[in-house]
Amino acid sequence: MRVMRALLYGYGGAILAGLLVAVVGAGFDLSYGTVVSSATLSGAAFGIVGFTLPWWQPLIAVRSRSRRH
Repeated sequence: MRVMRALLYGYGGAILAGLLVAVVGAGFDLSYGTVVSSATLSGAAFGIVGFTLPWWQPLIAVRSRSRRH
């Protein structure tokens, strides 16, 4: 289940970041090449963050519980 969640978060993060950059780039009337390269880089970065999120959440929860005591 964790792998499926990681894939969904990864793809979701990549899609949302790419679309956000594309919309902002089109709003500022940037060139096609600039928008594509920026959307690719931000999509890859947010995809990696989304893919690793399901593995970091349990680790952060355990550490935050141990610090309360």
